[in-house]
Amino acid sequence: MFGLGRATRIYLAAGATDMRKGFEGLYGLVRDRLACDPLSGHVFLFSNAQRNRLKLLFYDGSGLWVCAKRLDRGRGKNHQAYLWQYGTPGGSVVFDFRLGRGREGPKRFLGQFEGILQSDGYAAYEQVGGPKIVHACCWAHSRRKYIEALKLHPEDRTAMRIVARIDELFAIDAEARSANLDHLARHKFRLERSRPLLERLKPQIEAAQAEALPASALGKAARYTLALWPKLVRFLEYPDMELSNNLAENSMRPLVLGRENWIHLGSQQAGPKIAAILSIVESCRRRG
Repeated sequence: MFGLGRATRIYLAAGATDMRKGFEGLYGLVRDRLACDPLSGHVFLFSNAQRNRLKLLFYDGSGLWVCAKRLDRGRGKNHQAYLWQYGTPGGSVVFDFRLGRGREGPKRFLGQFEGILQSDGYAAYEQVGGPKIVHACCWAHSRRKYIEALKLHPEDRTAMRIVARIDELFAIDAEARSANLDHLARHKFRLERSRPLLERLKPQIEAAQAEALPASALGKAARYTLALWPKLVRFLEYPDMELSNNLAENSMRPLVLGRENWIHLGSQQAGPKIAAILSIVESCRRRG
């Protein structure tokens, strides 16, 4: 999780510590009880009265870490967990806490949902929801595959042309937003502008797949896009569908940026509570 230098010392606080203490509480204990600098780069350990729970405070130069361990028969238990996000553009958001990334998470949450589900190409989203669910995919994820190819080969003209065509697709939607078109007007605009563009784009991607090595970044990008093509063009059928799920990814960004500072939730039971709080905060932010 983090590396320790040779000069790093490990301090164990004497006595019992209230395991409800977070950053500020543990910071104060290090400063007052141990008479140490919490930002020194040393490791500070705290235990409860039963000696079956530990908390660790550590500063790695970029932020404070607080890690929690529950001891069971002499062994610590630490589980990786995930937050899945479900929401509507301009509407509410729900974060769902799960201990895994398998299909069971979205399958249980969505139940017999029969609306629009827009995602990346992750296989866990297959065979979920009700029989009439509409599964669409995200053009931003597809575009990202070609950007990765360009990072490896900046002069790849094929990848450059495909990225340029996808950018045109987003530009058409941006033009519709600038004109304040409602969904029905935007749908008509897309049929006039986006559909012909897609009809030109698909043969270019098919040619790229035929010419590129299957294991190359461009070959993988083309294969990814073509495999999801029916789901990528589904926005032409549904006026209220967006080109990407960037809004959902933007909602996850604060979690990604902050997880080095709050990488642990403390317990499995705390996960759904944190998810509920995040759901309220993000829903309020979206609704202004």
